[in-house]
Amino acid sequence: MDKKNVVFFTSVYPEDGYGNLYFDLVKEIENQGYHVDVVTPIERKYKKSTTCIQNGDINVFRVKSLNFRGKVSLIEKGIATLWFLIWFKKVYYKYLKQNHYDIAIFATLPITYAPVMKILKKKGTYIYLLHKDFFPENAVDLNILSKNSIMYKIFEKCELSMYRYSDSIGVMSKGNKEYILKLNKGITEEMVDICPNSIIPSSNERIAELTSHKDEIREKYQIPKDAVVFIYGGVISRAQGTEYIISLVKHLKECNDAFFLFVGSGNTFDDLKKEIKKNNCENVKILSYIPKYDYDLLMASCDVGMVFLDYNFTVPNIPSRMLGHIDLSQPIIAATDEHTDFKDILIQNQIGLWNASNNPHAFVENVNRFVNSTELRIEMGINARQYLLESCSATASYKEIIKHIM
Repeated sequence: MDKKNVVFFTSVYPEDGYGNLYFDLVKEIENQGYHVDVVTPIERKYKKSTTCIQNGDINVFRVKSLNFRGKVSLIEKGIATLWFLIWFKKVYYKYLKQNHYDIAIFATLPITYAPVMKILKKKGTYIYLLHKDFFPENAVDLNILSKNSIMYKIFEKCELSMYRYSDSIGVMSKGNKEYILKLNKGITEEMVDICPNSIIPSSNERIAELTSHKDEIREKYQIPKDAVVFIYGGVISRAQGTEYIISLVKHLKECNDAFFLFVGSGNTFDDLKKEIKKNNCENVKILSYIPKYDYDLLMASCDVGMVFLDYNFTVPNIPSRMLGHIDLSQPIIAATDEHTDFKDILIQNQIGLWNASNNPHAFVENVNRFVNSTELRIEMGINARQYLLESCSATASYKEIIKHIM
């Protein structure tokens, strides 16, 4: 029997992607006996040529595109996003038009997939929208776009077109499902799956190997050996609540026996450094970007993962950032808006502590709860790993998606 073919469109697909939700999902689909073609842009700022790399039954097409991530102006980012309306269609015709696909998976962002969705749908391909980012609604929450602006109306039209061509839509949580059904009367409840953020869980051997270096890693990065270490890794942007995180710094110095690590880069990290220096915070450290395996070692030497979302969100976001932590049996401390059901996931499954991201004092109280109770950290860490295995494995996501073509 011939293998079924899957095509996966995404704006993010790291080369060293172990532990990335899209990389792991594609690997899981391959492991289950499918051939997968991945289409992903490579921004021109990296000055790399278009490539197609084959690895087993996975072909990854990295095709040159405009810049749209990181330190890019909103105008350039907007142009690049709209340009994807043409770009994905051109890439399909150049590299994939001769292939038949049983299912096409589209991961947001971007939301400009409709033209290529239409082509594939006409050829009999099942269209699955893997919806991870509700744009442009979240841009309105952050005052990046106005609902009355031309750009909002253009992006809204793109969003609605994308929904129109989707056979099924996979969202991250019950809150996501309620949100999309409330805003879009043309979408039926039967069309919407709950398909949580997921990864392939690390083996016990890999976790043991990573955590075995704890003492030397703490010494390498000058982290107190006996401190309870809280870590945040990645970009800090408006979505994470820049002002709130910076406002926390002066309060974190009050947390005895706690140490805070922020790993990443960008303008916000520069502002954080200034605030740390201004407040003479000896228990807060900023590290620039480090390679993934080195970061995994560093994360494994810490105790609690930090997650932030801006307080102004009305879109129920579910941060994928927590996956690496719960994979290592680390509990979560989260400061978010009050609309997301991420807080409910943490509380109901007893995998972390939550407070609203307009209250720095509550965050400090939660820090102290973790610092003062080894038992709490261990218990929530065990619950976190179990939650990953039961609800956030790539196998579960694979089953939710592929059931439509079985």
